[in-house]
Amino acid sequence: MSWLDLTDGVMRAATNVFGEPVVFTPSGGQASNKIGIFRDQFLEIDSQTGYQVLTDQPNLGIRNSDFATLPAQGDSFTIRNINYIVHTVHRDGEAGSTILLYKA
Repeated sequence: MSWLDLTDGVMRAATNVFGEPVVFTPSGGQASNKIGIFRDQFLEIDSQTGYQVLTDQPNLGIRNSDFATLPAQGDSFTIRNINYIVHTVHRDGEAGSTILLYKA
């Protein structure tokens, strides 16, 4: 079993426990139901300058293998009946990504 398989298994378990239903709509595409870990709270980001930056930007943790094509800037999610637009996608280098969102 590869490292990617192992980290994908961890992401699957985390999503199954902490995830909630979301609706993903790629720009110009069809909506589909997905599961993600939504956080509408502070997210700490280690910037390139070495400073810690705090933001209250909503974000969604996803399992990359749940998407044929990873979400990109301009795609949208509906979470808890609120529409969000994808601002930035940060791949974790393994099986997941954190998507920074803003309200539509």
